[in-house]
Amino acid sequence: MIFLEKKTLRKRIIFFIIFFLTFLLINYKFWLIQIGKYLVFQTALKPADAIVVLGGGEKERVFQGIKLFKKKYAKKIIFTGEKLEVPSLEEVHWAQLSKKEAMLNGIEERDIIIVLDSLSTYDDALLVKKVVKKYEFKSLIIVTDPYHVKRAFFVFKKRFKKSTVTLMFYPVQDSWFSANDWWTSEKGLVRVNNEYIKFIYYLCKGYI
Repeated sequence: MIFLEKKTLRKRIIFFIIFFLTFLLINYKFWLIQIGKYLVFQTALKPADAIVVLGGGEKERVFQGIKLFKKKYAKKIIFTGEKLEVPSLEEVHWAQLSKKEAMLNGIEERDIIIVLDSLSTYDDALLVKKVVKKYEFKSLIIVTDPYHVKRAFFVFKKRFKKSTVTLMFYPVQDSWFSANDWWTSEKGLVRVNNEYIKFIYYLCKGYI
C-alpha cells in the first residue's frame, strides 16, 4: 500500500514537472519579454539643474544627454567614466571623450563637468554626489542605457537617500536594445545576462 502511494506521488511530481516545463516552453517569449522589461525604467521628466550621463555602455548615452541639454532640460551636463586602456595613446578617460563629443555638438566647455576614474555604477553615484554638493544642485536627470537604468535607479536612490536632491531617470530613447527581442542577438544576451549578475552582486554588497 505504501509502495503504491509513493509510486502515485512520484507520478504526480513527474506530471507536474512536465506540465510546468511545457508551460514555460509554450510561453517562453512572454517570460523573456518580462525579463527585459524589468530592467527598463523611466520617471517623469522635467527641467533639472544638471544632466548626468553615466559612462560606459554605448555612445548612445552621450548623444541622448546632448539632446536633452539642447532642449534646455538643464544648464549643466555631467559625464562620468573610467580610464580607457588604449595602446599607443596617452591616458584618456571615457568622460573626457564624452566631453569632446559634447563640445563638437556645440555645448560650451563651461557647461560641462567631468567625473574621472569611476569604475562602476556605484562609483558614479558616490562621485556625482560630491559634485552635487560642490555645485549645490537640487535636481538631476540620470541618463543611461535602457537595460542599465533600473540598477542605476536603485543605486542612486540609496546613495541619495538622506538627500533632498530630486532624481529623474531617463533611458536612451533610440536605443538598439528592445525588451521585446533582446534574446535574438548575442549583444542583447550578453547585456541582459551581465545586468542580472551585477544585480545579484550589488545586492550582496549592499549597494542597492
